Amino acid sequence: MSTDKRPTVLSGVLAVVAAAGGTAAVAETQSLVIGSVAAGVGALLFVAGATVARSRSRILGFVIALAGLGTAAGGAAYGASLATDQLHIAIVAPGIVGTLFVAFGVAPLRGSGSRRFVKIACWLVFLGPLLSAGMEYTEPSSVFDIARVLGATVAAALVWDLGENSVSIGRQVGRKATTFWNETVHGVGSVLVGAISAGGAYVAFGFGTGGQPLEGVFFLLISIVLLVAFLHR
Repeated sequence: MSTDKRPTVLSGVLAVVAAAGGTAAVAETQSLVIGSVAAGVGALLFVAGATVARSRSRILGFVIALAGLGTAAGGAAYGASLATDQLHIAIVAPGIVGTLFVAFGVAPLRGSGSRRFVKIACWLVFLGPLLSAGMEYTEPSSVFDIARVLGATVAAALVWDLGENSVSIGRQVGRKATTFWNETVHGVGSVLVGAISAGGAYVAFGFGTGGQPLEGVFFLLISIVLLVAFLHR
């Protein structure tokens, strides 16, 4: 059995992508979308750098990881500097931090990954749709608003599910084992479960109050139930 118990690559990368995508989905301005995406790219570079450092060259890996952290910080600073509303920053800030947390949790550094970091990342990313849904309490909710917050809620659940899978498989069989199809099937299944859950909530809203401010409150509750149900499926 392999002694290399570091997190696996595929599920780890997908967890980072889910965190960045969920954060970008609830960003209220183009600059914050760019900042969220940049944070995701930076987090992926950090994971890549850690991989290179452990498997090929420590110096090169360190440079790549450092560049990733710089990219994430630069993207976050860019989005914040151009934001016109502090509340808009508050919506994406936890998700950006969560994107880095999940990267730290699944990066092949010393040890076998961190489930705690992955769980923290999940809840940080979830704060984005939670705050965004709360904003809808004061104004009518459009179909687009509902869809993007539902998508971000599912993305937060995927952060936990995929990140946990990356750490668990790595600890069970090792990073060098062939786990591509196992991770692919698990990832596709998780996305389908999330999509069906979100679709059910979306249909329910389609027959709801039709854009009234109260819709945001109900959606806030459904988002919480959706996440909890998905995490404990």
